[in-house]
Amino acid sequence: PYDAYANVDEKGNLINEEYAYIYDEVSNNKETLKSSLFRQEWGIAAGILGKPEYFVRSKNHGFNARMIQCFILYIQLTGGGYEELGIKRGIYNYADNLLEIGMAGIHKNPLRAKLVKDLAKTIQPDEFGMLPF
Repeated sequence: PYDAYANVDEKGNLINEEYAYIYDEVSNNKETLKSSLFRQEWGIAAGILGKPEYFVRSKNHGFNARMIQCFILYIQLTGGGYEELGIKRGIYNYADNLLEIGMAGIHKNPLRAKLVKDLAKTIQPDEFGMLPF
């Protein structure tokens, strides 16, 4: 249910206990290694439910598209992952690592990296602190 998303406070405690069973199920499965794909899917679920560190905890993302989704969600939910530099640094990190040097098998694309960096200079988070893309 939509109400279960990010149903935790700043300390990681559940806000609405009605969905505790969902959090328990995800918590019990997020570090299991039946396969890297299985592990990452549970990590994505844990991230969506309020534990964004699980988006990037495992380097076994399975598919490049899934890795990019995890990276963007991590940037969105942690403010870039760099406490002092914020969300724009997270976007630069994405451009540098994934687009400019071709990390994770993605073709190098300096032009797209430049476009993403230019976007980072002007983009403003919405009223929820999320980037509109």
